[in-house]
Amino acid sequence: SAYDFETNTYTIAATEFIKDTIEELLFTSVHEGGHRDLTRMVDKSFFEKETKRLLLNVVEDPRVNNWESKRYKGVEKMMKASYAHYFPKDDREKWSNEKVLPHEQFGAALIYEWAYGVPCPSVQDPVVLEVLDKTRDAAKRAYNLIPQTLFPSEGLKLKLAVESTKIIKEEILPEYEKLVQMSKDIIKQKLKSGKGMGDGQADGGGRPVPSELLDEESEKILEGRAKKLADQFEGKVRQNS
Repeated sequence: SAYDFETNTYTIAATEFIKDTIEELLFTSVHEGGHRDLTRMVDKSFFEKETKRLLLNVVEDPRVNNWESKRYKGVEKMMKASYAHYFPKDDREKWSNEKVLPHEQFGAALIYEWAYGVPCPSVQDPVVLEVLDKTRDAAKRAYNLIPQTLFPSEGLKLKLAVESTKIIKEEILPEYEKLVQMSKDIIKQKLKSGKGMGDGQADGGGRPVPSELLDEESEKILEGRAKKLADQFEGKVRQNS
């Protein structure tokens, strides 16, 4: 699903009508409407790369959900049903297998902790856990920056967006980028050995990627995966023109 600020259009993929429950569809509609109401893109640098958009989404989505839960009765129930579908509470394997990159584990762990109030059991990478420890409080402060009145002015919405974005950029992004670099290095090693990522992306057919192409190919795979995951996290937020 996605909300396009330029055309004032909300789109739900046909497949969502098939696989999602009524509660999930309603929550998705409320969530995207919440982005239109509260989200303000105050720093275009987050759209330079999909890996950065992914980070923005995993903090901005909880912020919007907190806002919609405050505004409307019943949203929290729909929200829990929706997130249980994407992030099963007792799943100890989804985000821990070798196909999941460090920065992807981080994004999933942040959303999981927001949704359930406890650490994600399937994220066990010590480096990821260390980054989570360093950034957890900052993330909480960011997605709790919502209006305390049900009828906030545009000026207040903008002010809160600026504050939230500043926290993400100054306190979370530097640590997150360390994980992004780790992820890229992992992809490089797999491409260099000819193993690929095992997910249909540049598997190399068992042939190692030449050294001079490693950086370009690993970046392509990294950003492609980030785009897919950012969209999956129900927060395909586009720039507000």
